[in-house]
Amino acid sequence: MFPRYDLLAKLERQWARETPIDRQANLRQLDDLVALAVALGVWPPQDPFDDMEHKSAIQRTLNLARRDEGRREKTG
Repeated sequence: MFPRYDLLAKLERQWARETPIDRQANLRQLDDLVALAVALGVWPPQDPFDDMEHKSAIQRTLNLARRDEGRREKTG
Protein backbone atom coordinates (compact mmCIF):
# COMPACT_ATOMS: atom_id res chain seq x y z
CA MET A 1 0.00 0.00 0.00
CA PHE A 2 2.69 2.49 1.01
CA PRO A 3 5.92 1.89 -0.93
CA ARG A 4 8.17 3.15 1.89
CA TYR A 5 6.51 1.67 4.95
CA ASP A 6 9.74 1.94 6.96
CA LEU A 7 9.88 5.70 6.32
CA LEU A 8 6.21 6.14 7.23
CA ALA A 9 6.66 4.15 10.46
CA LYS A 10 9.70 6.26 11.37
CA LEU A 11 7.81 9.51 10.75
CA GLU A 12 4.84 8.28 12.82
CA ARG A 13 7.12 7.36 15.77
CA GLN A 14 8.85 10.74 15.56
CA TRP A 15 5.50 12.57 15.42
CA ALA A 16 4.21 10.59 18.42
CA ARG A 17 7.32 11.45 20.45
CA GLU A 18 7.20 15.16 19.61
CA THR A 19 3.44 15.71 19.92
CA PRO A 20 2.25 16.33 23.48
CA ILE A 21 -0.69 14.29 24.73
CA ASP A 22 -3.90 16.32 24.78
CA ARG A 23 -5.95 14.52 27.42
CA GLN A 24 -8.92 16.87 27.05
CA ALA A 25 -9.12 16.17 23.31
CA ASN A 26 -8.90 12.43 24.00
CA LEU A 27 -11.77 12.67 26.49
CA ARG A 28 -13.86 14.68 24.01
CA GLN A 29 -13.28 11.99 21.38
CA LEU A 30 -14.29 9.29 23.87
CA ASP A 31 -17.47 11.21 24.74
CA ASP A 32 -18.27 11.57 21.04
CA LEU A 33 -17.74 7.84 20.46
CA VAL A 34 -20.02 6.96 23.39
CA ALA A 35 -22.69 9.35 22.09
CA LEU A 36 -22.44 7.75 18.64
CA ALA A 37 -22.71 4.24 20.13
CA VAL A 38 -25.79 5.28 22.11
CA ALA A 39 -27.35 6.84 19.00
CA LEU A 40 -26.71 3.62 17.05
CA GLY A 41 -28.26 1.57 19.85
CA VAL A 42 -25.16 -0.52 20.57
CA TRP A 43 -24.32 1.02 23.94
CA PRO A 44 -24.73 -0.07 26.66
CA PRO A 45 -24.30 -3.67 25.55
CA GLN A 46 -27.08 -6.17 26.27
CA ASP A 47 -24.59 -8.69 27.65
CA PRO A 48 -21.20 -7.21 28.61
CA PHE A 49 -19.55 -10.66 28.46
CA ASP A 50 -20.85 -11.38 24.99
CA ASP A 51 -17.96 -12.05 22.59
CA MET A 52 -15.42 -11.84 25.43
CA GLU A 53 -13.23 -14.57 23.90
CA HIS A 54 -12.97 -12.64 20.64
CA LYS A 55 -12.05 -9.42 22.47
CA SER A 56 -9.43 -11.28 24.51
CA ALA A 57 -7.89 -12.70 21.35
CA ILE A 58 -7.68 -9.22 19.81
CA GLN A 59 -6.07 -7.86 22.99
CA ARG A 60 -3.49 -10.66 23.06
CA THR A 61 -2.66 -9.97 19.40
CA LEU A 62 -2.25 -6.24 20.05
CA ASN A 63 -0.05 -6.87 23.08
CA LEU A 64 2.17 -9.24 21.12
CA ALA A 65 2.46 -6.74 18.27
CA ARG A 66 3.47 -3.97 20.69
CA ARG A 67 6.02 -6.23 22.36
CA ASP A 68 7.50 -7.23 18.98
CA GLU A 69 7.62 -3.59 17.84
CA GLY A 70 9.53 -2.62 20.97
CA ARG A 71 12.08 -5.34 20.30
CA ARG A 72 12.55 -4.20 16.73
CA GLU A 73 13.14 -0.61 17.81
CA LYS A 74 15.78 -1.65 20.34
CA THR A 75 17.63 -3.89 17.90
CA GLY A 76 17.04 -1.81 14.75
